[in-house]
Amino acid sequence: MKAPASHKAFGSAIQAVVDGVVQFAKDASCRQSVDYRAHEVVIAEACNAIEREAHGVSLAALDIDEARLRINGAIHHRVGRHATGYKTRVGEIEVERTLYRCSGERNERAVNTVSLRAGAIADEWLPDTASAMALEFAFRQATLQYLDAVEAAVTLDAQRVSENIGVGLGYEMCGEERCTI
Repeated sequence: MKAPASHKAFGSAIQAVVDGVVQFAKDASCRQSVDYRAHEVVIAEACNAIEREAHGVSLAALDIDEARLRINGAIHHRVGRHATGYKTRVGEIEVERTLYRCSGERNERAVNTVSLRAGAIADEWLPDTASAMALEFAFRQATLQYLDAVEAAVTLDAQRVSENIGVGLGYEMCGEERCTI
């Protein structure tokens, strides 16, 4: 597969999927049974690698490496260039980015064009990934609250059943309407 030199890892990830499927097809024609579940896992991992590389290439394109830059109307100056991990739905990808600080502000937090332009949450979560994680967290919290409510209801119901059984046994044993157990 042809890919520009700057996209070599991306092209390699795509080629790995193609090669894996071609090899599977070749091997499958010679076998009576196959472990398709293992093949599914291999394909999923290879496709995840493609997605991570696609994010890496795309995020790197959002970086602007200049000595000075105007961000939100204020002049910022370059203070360094560092790699950081961005979290995607399929794992983390390292991206080198230029850090800027507002001119004249020595202790102010540094910003970067990659996070700003991508709309990254907390400088590391890609927007769709952050949204999916928030939804997952909310779902888990709701599930835990539901399970707590069910457990409380079952416990309360068990107590009522136990009391009713006790009272029932008390009736039979004492022959009275009310009996202490």
